[in-house]
Amino acid sequence: MAIAKSYLLEAKSLRAYEILKGIDPKVLPSEEARLSWRMALISACCGLSEFEHASDLLRESERAIRPFVPLKISGECFTSKPPQRVRIESPRFRPGETVTLYLDVERLGFESQKDGSAKTRVRFDLALLEPSGRVVSDFSDWEREHGTVEESSHRPWEEHAYRVSFLLPKGVNLGAYLLRVEVSDLTSTPTRNASASLPLVLK
Repeated sequence: MAIAKSYLLEAKSLRAYEILKGIDPKVLPSEEARLSWRMALISACCGLSEFEHASDLLRESERAIRPFVPLKISGECFTSKPPQRVRIESPRFRPGETVTLYLDVERLGFESQKDGSAKTRVRFDLALLEPSGRVVSDFSDWEREHGTVEESSHRPWEEHAYRVSFLLPKGVNLGAYLLRVEVSDLTSTPTRNASASLPLVLK
């Protein structure tokens, strides 16, 4: 592969492409080496104006490095009209009320299945905190029953929207709180995590 890279540096894309195409990535010693092979092949393809092939390789490379980049949560909000994502700008709820939360999880890992589908497995951990950081509820009963979500799709998701519904605890003081949401990607090794906090008021 070093020879192919030297040809790339000399702008000899066709010779580099021929060498790289002759390498079976399965025999390379690590995922980093396979990623390096893909990126070199992308450079060679671009040099030959084989942009469609380069685009396919780029998507494969993005999926390969996904387990090594941080998980990301975005678009988190409480909704007033589930299953629609109608954002509540100043969320105010009653103790014991059912609350629905939407969030997008980006850069999910996946497990390839024999039928060609991609399986994701995600765990949600919730905690209701006072402004001081003291945990009022860890929703342990909810997490045991609903906290882990496993789904399959025809191809790996770039991102996926999740809807999480749960009961707020009863018998707590009224006032301002934070809901902390931690998402764990259980299909990645090691497991990757991301968290977000949303303010709410119990009235």
